[in-house]
Amino acid sequence: MRQQLPDVPLFFGLSAEALEQVAALSSAIEVEAGQDVLEVVPYHFCILTHGSASVVLKDSGLCVAYLHARPADPNCRNPFFGEMSLLHNQEAVAHVRATSAVRCITISSANFARFLDTVPDFEERVSAISRARRRENDLKIKLEAAEAERAEMLATDKATAVLALPQMQLRERRIADDDLKSGLAREANSVLFTQKMKARVRRPPKGTTL
Repeated sequence: MRQQLPDVPLFFGLSAEALEQVAALSSAIEVEAGQDVLEVVPYHFCILTHGSASVVLKDSGLCVAYLHARPADPNCRNPFFGEMSLLHNQEAVAHVRATSAVRCITISSANFARFLDTVPDFEERVSAISRARRRENDLKIKLEAAEAERAEMLATDKATAVLALPQMQLRERRIADDDLKSGLAREANSVLFTQKMKARVRRPPKGTTL
């Protein structure tokens, strides 16, 4: 576990001595998919090191965030949760349900005060990373909305094309019929002209007796 801590964004810049102290105050847990991490380890500060989880508000059942140990933005990897209930001495307002098997580094309420002494700028670090996490979530929501809008536009265009197809076919048939009629009329006129010319050739000149 000590080897993982330097790669956790929350601990970037900490001295080797501080990292050793954090490791001494921490434990590692594994939670199966479907379980609420904060029910497995209540009143713990948790850092996700493997897997994914969803954050669901207890009062409304609304999912407000998806956590991934290795998201697209490397600055948002190893998300954390549970710190607010320890900082403000209150019960967690959300469930953190594992959507896959997860592993976490945890710090208990009993060790949290010593942890804050080891990382005195903890709240500033939390605020900076939380802003980055919100930006990533907002971007994800915008991308999903844009993709949904694109799919809807494609579906609408396809439906419009299907509805317009009979009219297009009818218009093309009319054009073809008009072309056929015009061709037949030209051919008929050509036949009549040929017949007239033949009749003129066969007719003897005036005043000629046979």
